[in-house]
Amino acid sequence: MKYAGIDIGTTTISAVLIDGSGREFCHYTVPNDSALHGENSWERLQDAERITEICQDLINRIRRDAGTFNGHSALAGIGLTGQMHGIVYFDQNGRAVSPLITWQDGRGDAWLSGTEDSHRGDAAFCGNAYGGGDADTACGRIRKLTGWKTATGFGLVTVYADGLSGKIPDRAAGIGTIEDYVAMHLTGRTRALLHPSNAASLGFYHHDSGFDRESLKTLGIPKQLIPEIAEMECAVGSMRCGEEEIPVSIPIGDNQASFLGSVGAEEDVLINIGTGSQMSALSDRYLSIAGLECRPFVGGRYLINGSSLCGGYAYSILERFYRSVFRMAGIEAPDHLMQLMDRAAEGLPKGTRVKFDTRFRGTREDSRLTAAVTNIHEETMTAGDLSYACMEGIARELYDFYTLLPDGFHSDKPMAASGNGPRNSRIECRIIEKVFGREIRITSSAEEAAYGAALFSLHTAGGRTLEEVRRLIRYTDRVSG
Repeated sequence: MKYAGIDIGTTTISAVLIDGSGREFCHYTVPNDSALHGENSWERLQDAERITEICQDLINRIRRDAGTFNGHSALAGIGLTGQMHGIVYFDQNGRAVSPLITWQDGRGDAWLSGTEDSHRGDAAFCGNAYGGGDADTACGRIRKLTGWKTATGFGLVTVYADGLSGKIPDRAAGIGTIEDYVAMHLTGRTRALLHPSNAASLGFYHHDSGFDRESLKTLGIPKQLIPEIAEMECAVGSMRCGEEEIPVSIPIGDNQASFLGSVGAEEDVLINIGTGSQMSALSDRYLSIAGLECRPFVGGRYLINGSSLCGGYAYSILERFYRSVFRMAGIEAPDHLMQLMDRAAEGLPKGTRVKFDTRFRGTREDSRLTAAVTNIHEETMTAGDLSYACMEGIARELYDFYTLLPDGFHSDKPMAASGNGPRNSRIECRIIEKVFGREIRITSSAEEAAYGAALFSLHTAGGRTLEEVRRLIRYTDRVSG
């Protein structure tokens, strides 16, 4: 029997098909072409129905590729994951009455006068700092009224901001993440049932008691919009295909799915570097650590997470600078410029003395911080030194999160790594290992979140324990250095 996983990303939607041994049969990645233009520059919207249509098309392809077993479809389960924090409003029949308001939306940091000129911050990267925001913004008022440190883009912050501006849809009867909405569509549900990983991403969430309903009541958020949280990990329903029914697992957050799809039974830390970057460590209990988040994982466990607001995007910013130099000389930069940057960095076997603070967009705690390049000498003002220092700066921001972990999390055993950064760059792998002092292993699946969703389906629909599915993780052969 086979199991599918679908990852609904912001720019692409990916799917994988695996069997009971964890072997990946095929994978698919298609553009998420659902972007919509809002009335304000800080809005980040996508067409929820278009996303649902793309997911349905992928499932149809998966069912064909899965083949049959004993005269029936060999597809025995579907797992879903995707972008967290954002929400879709839906009516009492479970149909969308709004676009997907994504995690990048900036209404929580927009001045409550609602004018274009009053916008604070850049909505392109998950809003402003936790607890940030002027008192005349939704985030600022939330902190003043409830004490919660919130960020723009979090689902219940979006609801509060919409309530203040009178923009909650009249027929709204509930909210859910986009993956929850797709699960509703596939199974015919009219209400969303959220896994704790997705529920926590909406904000106002206590690890031991769920949503802080008193604070939400103080903020005037309609009671009927607060989602139900699942008490166990299971299927939310089944997708009917003719006379067959295929279980659809409760959707989980993409950070959690990526961890599940990347970190085997012997590892406990994941370094992910893509457009953003994250350090995630597995914990058997909830831990409150200043500067880190403790997020629900699966199986009653937790992920201690440190997230950069820029991460791997910093390397793209440096590439953009190099391209501007080419244009200044009247030359078109090559398409593979980033590979040339890597090659220049590889020419520095001992590294560089240059220090590159890559926090171009600040941090969640302080959005006012900026990037900086220091310790430059005459002989180190080179493309190779800057490229190496940028990659090292990305890794060091994650290492700073890592140092906040209690002593029991620090060891010399290997860590897992994922994302296009370490997967595509040998020098970045070497730098990560140098900074952390630990070997890294990269999962063999290039679509870690979709693969994790498929493993979660193998757990909920296929009856495997979580430890059993974690033992199925395979790593690529990679020679560091």
